[in-house]
Amino acid sequence: MTLVLLLCSLYTPIIGAQPSPGDNVEATLTCRFVSGAHLTVEAQMLVNSIDVFDTQYTRQTIEEIATSNQIVMGAIMLRLHDTVKAQIETAFTNAIIETINPIPTYEAPYFIDAFQVNLTEAFFKYNGSLNLTDFINGVLDMGATIAYSFDLSAAQGWNTSFIFALPSTMTLVYANTADTDPEANTVRWKITNLSGTDEGVDGLLSMQSTTPTTVPSESEDISQEYIFDTRSMTSTVFMDSLILRKVDIRQYNVLPSFVSGVGSIPADGLRLFIQNGLFTWADLFENTISPI
Repeated sequence: MTLVLLLCSLYTPIIGAQPSPGDNVEATLTCRFVSGAHLTVEAQMLVNSIDVFDTQYTRQTIEEIATSNQIVMGAIMLRLHDTVKAQIETAFTNAIIETINPIPTYEAPYFIDAFQVNLTEAFFKYNGSLNLTDFINGVLDMGATIAYSFDLSAAQGWNTSFIFALPSTMTLVYANTADTDPEANTVRWKITNLSGTDEGVDGLLSMQSTTPTTVPSESEDISQEYIFDTRSMTSTVFMDSLILRKVDIRQYNVLPSFVSGVGSIPADGLRLFIQNGLFTWADLFENTISPI
C-alpha cells in the first residue's frame, strides 16, 4: 500500500524536527553516487513509536490509521521528513540538499523519502572555485583517488544506518568501517542513538575509477618534433613542435586535498586544470615548457 498525503501548511508549524522521548525509529539512508559530486539519498524509516500532538503512536497504530486519519499521518510524515533531512544535512555539511518529495510516502510498514545531494567546494573544505562534476570525473579518469568525509549522526530516538553505494565504474579504496560489501560495492555505518548518547562518527571513504583512461604515472612524456618541409623548389621550411603527452604537475602543488594519486596528467588534464583555475597557460610555459 502506498499513501501520499498533501497537507495544508496550517499544520506545518506544529510539527518540528525536534526529537521526542517517545521516538523509536529504525532508518536506513541509502546514498548512491550518481557521479563524484552528486548523490541520491533514499530514506527508509520503520517507526516503532513516535510522539505527535502529545500522543504516542506505535507501528501498529500507524498501520491502523494510515487511511483514516490524514491529519495525524501528515504530522508524522512531516516530523520524519524534517528529522531525516536534518541528518542528511549534517552528514553532507555545506552540500546542497534538495527535497524530491514534499513529505514521505507510506508503504506499510515503511515511510519512504528521497533527496538529492550536490557536493560543493565547501563540503570538500576547498577554498577555490571548481566545476566539481567535470573536475572530479576528469581526475578520476586520470586514475586519481577522491576522498570524502561525512559527519554521520542520528537524532535522539533513532538508529540510522548510512549505506553508501558506489557505481560499478568505481572501486572502493578505503573506508574506516569493516562493514563493506565488495559484491554490492557498498559501505555501511550504523549510528545507534535511541538513548541520545551516541555522538556519531566521522565516516571516511575514498574511491577511484575501475577503468581509468589514463594509467597513473609520475613520469613525464614530452617530446620535440622537427619537420623540414622541402616541397618548395626555392626554399626549405623548418618547423619545431613540442608535444606534451604527459606533464608532471607535482611541482605546481595545486591539487586539492581531497584528490590524490595524480602525478603526471595528459593533455586533456592540462586543459581541465587550467579551465578550473588551478594554474594558467603562462604557468605551464614558465614551469614546464621554458626549462626545456
